[in-house]
Amino acid sequence: MAALTPVFLFLLFLSANSDESSSCFSAIPISNSVTALYVFGDSTVDAGNNNDIPNAPRANSLPYGIDFNNTPTGRFTNGKTIADFIAILYNLPLPPPYLSLTEAQRKTARDGINYASAGCGIFPNTKPPEKDCWSLQKQIEEFNRTVQEDLPCMIEDPQELADYLANSIFFISMGANDYLLNFNNHHGPEYFANSLLVQFKCYLQTLYNIGARNLVVNNIGPLGCLPSVINMTGNGQCDEQINQNIMPYNSQLPQTLKNIQDEYPDATLTLANSHDLFQDILADTEKYGFTDVKDPCCGAYNGQLACIPNATPCDNRCQYLFFDEQRYNLHIHWCGGHQRRDIDICFFIDVICLIPCTCLFHQ
Repeated sequence: MAALTPVFLFLLFLSANSDESSSCFSAIPISNSVTALYVFGDSTVDAGNNNDIPNAPRANSLPYGIDFNNTPTGRFTNGKTIADFIAILYNLPLPPPYLSLTEAQRKTARDGINYASAGCGIFPNTKPPEKDCWSLQKQIEEFNRTVQEDLPCMIEDPQELADYLANSIFFISMGANDYLLNFNNHHGPEYFANSLLVQFKCYLQTLYNIGARNLVVNNIGPLGCLPSVINMTGNGQCDEQINQNIMPYNSQLPQTLKNIQDEYPDATLTLANSHDLFQDILADTEKYGFTDVKDPCCGAYNGQLACIPNATPCDNRCQYLFFDEQRYNLHIHWCGGHQRRDIDICFFIDVICLIPCTCLFHQ
């Protein structure tokens, strides 16, 4: 079977000056057979792995999960993550966190797994002070273990296993923590971005060598506009220096992905441009229905980056861009589709629409 080239693979590029922001469809022909979703990243997509990592940052108490059947799962948001919605759009089960599975369950998990861990980054030494988490390197090592030890229990034929991986989606959302926790301006933003991208390219090539052929890579949003950062500026405004620091990475990432695809023609690498969507939201909050893009929904800033356990969040969550001090309010998925039908927001992250969004949002 040929490597997957998606039937409905859509890349949403929203910008403040775009006349096409009401439509998120720009079809790229590909196969409609997606066998699994594998997820790697940080708190943007962690589905609960940190619950089982000693001394890790956790989101295992309300109000996290208040819009996920009122159940905290370890997701750092009030509802589902962007990775969950990719699974839904492909009619796949939500990928379970790897560490929540027993050895027996791992040998029967055929629809995909989530390896993401909040707090870590692309650099192996990126992590919060006095906290632990799984770096991207560790996540890929565990995925390789899945391929070598677990998947063969279900898919014995090596060619069939290769086809299975070639028809799976690999979503990677990482890099923000490298700037928030590990950025050193001594050599300047260009040097840091180059070093980070060299490391990242190596990991993407490792995924390819293990069998991944369809990789979707998220870039980094405007970190200077996070509530935790805004509160440190003292003027209630975004820290534009931080926003500028990440630009070399975001500007060079597309070429890095193209270089990998040129090197491996049977691979498909797709950029999920979260940065431009968030910039568009910040530039025209009224268009998206937000009334607060600076404060966290789960409480005023108190020096903590996470929601206070069992705190009462805001009632009007659709109107808040952020759920806590550093994570976006994923409730926007549903707000964008059900309450603001005049605007096609396929994902709250400027990302791929893997099947027509109207099937999910516009009933």
